Amino acid sequence: MIANSTHRILIVDDEHAIADTLALVFKAMGYEAKAAYDAEAALVLLQSFPADLAVCDVMLPGMNGVALATFINATYPNCRVLLISGHPGTADIIRDAEGRGQVFELMAKPFHPTELLARVSAPN
Repeated sequence: MIANSTHRILIVDDEHAIADTLALVFKAMGYEAKAAYDAEAALVLLQSFPADLAVCDVMLPGMNGVALATFINATYPNCRVLLISGHPGTADIIRDAEGRGQVFELMAKPFHPTELLARVSAPN
């Protein structure tokens, strides 16, 4: 059962196995979930799939996850964004965004799916 108002989840990760696996995990828990493999595909998908939560990898080809999160925050204010990353360079990208007044939820990879599920169901 879904613990809060998050029903539709968009997962954005250029590692297809991660994106697809997370989508399957969320679906198994009763969420509607879709995967995109880059920011541009996510932006197209959001037009027909208005997500309640976007789980975005920071290090994406083309537009990075922080830029995507900034766009989602501005365009889809009811969509919570959770950034995920296992890359050490993420700290610099996040710090730069914070310098511009952007604040993001960040979860470090690797994580167990139960940790992500707990984070998603927790109030933001």
